[in-house]
Amino acid sequence: MDLSAIYKMSRQKVFDAYQVQPDAKEVYLGNHFGNIHYLEQGTGRPLLLIHGGGNCSSEWINIMRPLSQHFRLFAMDTPGHGLNNFFNYHRVDFRNHAARFIQEFTKALHLDKVDLVANSIGGFYGINFALEFPQKVENLILIGAPAGIHREVPLPLRLLGTKGINRLIMQTVAKPTLKNTAAFHQQVIMHDVKNIKDVYLEHITHHMMLKGRTIRNLLESVVNLGGWKEKNNITDNLASLVVPVHFIWGENDAFYPPDRGSETVSNIPNYTFKTVREAGHCPWLDQPEKCISLILSAVNRPTSIQGLKD
Repeated sequence: MDLSAIYKMSRQKVFDAYQVQPDAKEVYLGNHFGNIHYLEQGTGRPLLLIHGGGNCSSEWINIMRPLSQHFRLFAMDTPGHGLNNFFNYHRVDFRNHAARFIQEFTKALHLDKVDLVANSIGGFYGINFALEFPQKVENLILIGAPAGIHREVPLPLRLLGTKGINRLIMQTVAKPTLKNTAAFHQQVIMHDVKNIKDVYLEHITHHMMLKGRTIRNLLESVVNLGGWKEKNNITDNLASLVVPVHFIWGENDAFYPPDRGSETVSNIPNYTFKTVREAGHCPWLDQPEKCISLILSAVNRPTSIQGLKD
C-alpha cells in the first residue's frame, strides 16, 4: 500500500473518531498551483481554514463538526501538502504566492467574500491575502502566532530549515514515528499533547512520511538558523490591514508569547486580541470548545470595535 493510501485510511480514522464526514474534493488552480485538495462541510457563509506550514487540512478535524453547524467550511491543503503534488517553494516570491493562492482558490470556487481562520504560516497566507484583496475578506481570524509578524522560530524548526542538517534530523531524531510526533507536538505545537487523540497524532505521522520532501523544501525557503527570513517579515505591513482582524493566541505559544504578540499587532486599525489559557501554538487542539466560541464571537462581532483585548 502506498503512502497516499495509508494517509487516506488514517484520515478516515480521525474523521470517525471526531464524528465528522467532510466531502474530500479537489479543484484545478492552473499550471502554477495545479490540483488542490480540500475538505468541505456545512452550509452558510463560507469560512476558509488555512493550516500551518508542514501540516495539512486534517489539522482542523477536531473543530470541523461544530463549526460546520454555522458555516460552509473549506479546509484546503496548501501547495505541496496533504494530497497535493510536490511544490517547489524555492522558486516563488512567498508573499505574492500566499496572496495569489487564496485568491485563485476563492475565484475557482466562486466565493466572493469569505471569513478566514488561519494558523502560523497559514496566517502569513491570510494576512497577505487580506492586504492584497481586502474586498474579499469579511474577517481575518489568526489563531496561534502568525508567521511573518516576528522572526522567532523554535530551534527544531530552524534546524529543519537548514539544508543538510534537516535531512539528517528527519532520518534520526525527527524520523516520522508516533513517539516523535507526540514529542514534537508537546514541545512546539501544544500545551498538553494528551488533549488530542492518538489517532490524530498517528495521522499526522503519516502526513510527515508522505510529505517530508515538501516540509524540508518549505522550511528551507522561509527560515534559517536565525529564524524567520527577513525578506518575508511583514510586521511593517500590519498597519495597512483594513479588514477586521481577530487574534486567538495560546498563552503557551512556543513561537511568540501573547504579551509580545499583542504589542506587535497594536498598530492594526481594527483588531481584537484574545488569549487562551492552557493552550499552545495550535490552541484549538488544546482547547477546542473555547476556540470555537471565540471564532463565533469574532465573526459576529461588530466591526467598529477597535483594539479590544481580553
